[in-house]
Amino acid sequence: MPIDKKGASSKLDRLFHEAIKAETNAARVKITPHEVFVIRPNEMGWYWLGSRENVEDQILMPRSDNRLAGNTDAAAAYRAAMGH
Repeated sequence: MPIDKKGASSKLDRLFHEAIKAETNAARVKITPHEVFVIRPNEMGWYWLGSRENVEDQILMPRSDNRLAGNTDAAAAYRAAMGH
């Protein structure tokens, strides 16, 4: 069974990564256990997007005052996979 858990986790990680990329229009995304960084097109260097928990909350519970709107198809796919 651990293989299934790892597979599910990998899928969620991939969906989370894709949601961040779509929400920010990032060229690259780096996710650590506690933080999220992006490189935007035509910019150099990593930009700190926020804590992993905060970024995940913004995608899972979109609000108009959030930095991330949560209205992309990738964000919707992540929410669906997480049961939201």
